[in-house]
Amino acid sequence: MKNKYLRKLLTGALIVASLSMTACGNGMSLDSDDKDEEQTESDEDEDEKEEEDKEDSEKEDDKDSEDEEYEDEEPEEEESEDNAEQLYEEVLSGDREILFSDGGEAVIGDFWEWDTIRYVYADVDGDGEDELCLKDRAALYVLEVSDDTVYTSFEGCTYHMPIDDGDLHGIYYYRPGAAPFHENFQFTEFDADGVLDKTTCASWYDANENGEMDEDDWFFLDGEEEEEVDMDTWLEVGQQLMDMKDADVDWEEKEL
Repeated sequence: MKNKYLRKLLTGALIVASLSMTACGNGMSLDSDDKDEEQTESDEDEDEKEEEDKEDSEKEDDKDSEDEEYEDEEPEEEESEDNAEQLYEEVLSGDREILFSDGGEAVIGDFWEWDTIRYVYADVDGDGEDELCLKDRAALYVLEVSDDTVYTSFEGCTYHMPIDDGDLHGIYYYRPGAAPFHENFQFTEFDADGVLDKTTCASWYDANENGEMDEDDWFFLDGEEEEEVDMDTWLEVGQQLMDMKDADVDWEEKEL
């Protein structure tokens, strides 16, 4: 009887121990799963951070590349301007030939009629860079540079003058005449490449010879095919051309 009782106790104890171990085992399994999930989330966070860092790095590289390209462009433009200035100086010193519109080439000493060179730097085509303008007793030359060639972009007469005043860029022509008194005006404009774009022409004649402009005078616009217009229509174009008569060009001089 006693042995039977002991066997029951031992059996109960074994059952309790088995249940305890199972519970502990289940608990350990849960803890392990939690840790695995936490590790997985941590790995995912690290992957996301690495991807973000990679994208930021690529953006920074792109920005640095753009900055480098921009920096590379600036010196090239400055070098072009410096080259033009150097070539213009060589023209003035007689060491550089000029290419003319007829295809001929000559240094300034071969065609200049004065002992003194009159010149001015002016942006006549509005491209932001000055051209070299030369003027003697008979002609006006506007010079530009392409690569290492200095060429004439405009060849005019002594009545022409360069205009570089604010937003106004071009070549102005003014010539008064007599019988009856009259004034002829032209304004030539260029595109940013230095190519002649258009020329505006205007003239008026003091038909009644009273010494002043009035409605009885003759007014013409355009050029080769002049069109006679009334005074008010003429002034819409001609007034600005008349105002340019007072333009001042600061010519410099250099002994040839």
